[in-house]
This record gives sequence, C-alpha cells and structure tokens, in this order.
Amino acid sequence: MRLSLDDIPNDGKDVELDLAQDWVRAAGETALEGRLIEARGGLHIDVRDGGDVMVTGSVAARCARACDRCGRDVEFAVDGPLELIYVPALQDGDEAQELASSELDHGIYEDGVVDLAIVVQEHLALQLSARLTCDDEGVIALEEGDCISPAAAALPAETVDPRFAILQSLKLDEPG
Repeated sequence: MRLSLDDIPNDGKDVELDLAQDWVRAAGETALEGRLIEARGGLHIDVRDGGDVMVTGSVAARCARACDRCGRDVEFAVDGPLELIYVPALQDGDEAQELASSELDHGIYEDGVVDLAIVVQEHLALQLSARLTCDDEGVIALEEGDCISPAAAALPAETVDPRFAILQSLKLDEPG
C-alpha cells in the first residue's frame, strides 16, 4: 500500500492491518519466508518538519514455514511495537552527506510516497531470529521427531569424517 504524504493530515493517519488485505499478506510472507496464518496490527503515520515520516504502532503475525535445521514444518509468532523513521531520498543536485550513527537505521522513501508494505516487511524481518529451528522458544513443530539436520541424520553414528580419521589414533596423556 503506497501512501502519499499529501494524504496524511497534520495529526497523522491511522492504518489498520489484517490478513484480509493482500498487501499485508504479501509483505508478511516475504518477510517471514512462509505462509502467513494470522496478521493484525495498526500503524500511525506522522510527517515531521523536514519531511521525515515517523511510523509507530504494532504488528503481530503467525506464520508456518520450514525449520532451518531439519526442514520440517513449524509454526511461530512474531509480535512487537514498531517505531521506524523514513527520510526522503536525495534528489538530483542534493549534496550527499555523511550519516550520523543515529541515522543509520532510517528508511528511505521516494517521490513523496511511503510504501507501507515495506514498513511491515522491515518490522517483521527485524522481529525474526536469524535462524528458526524446531527447538526455538515459541516455535511449534508440526511434525514429531528430533530436530537434526538431514545431512547428520543420513550418517551412521559411528561414521568418522575421513579428514579427521587421523585423530582417532591420538592418545591423550592422563594427568597425574
């Protein structure tokens, strides 16, 4: 959903989010890399002096996707408050300036339009852990079994990687 800054009143604009909105579903599934089961929340968009756009609110989502370790189906939820700042992109003729460390987490919008799908994507992606496994807190494995990588499951327990076979002959001296 693209929102023109001209359409935002002085006191801001509220946007409700739910799974029935195609753009919310697409943004959530892109960010969480799975099938969105539930999405809800709300955004409040304010335009500040200088053209910065402040987006606050919250977004909660529940998603099904594959475990990053074993590949089995899991279900998980992400939730949290949202507070993101978007600044206008540099225009032709604008002089590039070095960013302060406090500005490194600002998003960019172009042509006086903020894409709320990108806002939702960024927020959900930031809520997601770098690696999602069956063993993670709050993750529900939808299939029974231990969470091990398919490669490890294929190897018999006594198999030793040939690169480390030489280490089997080493004997450690007992202290004492």
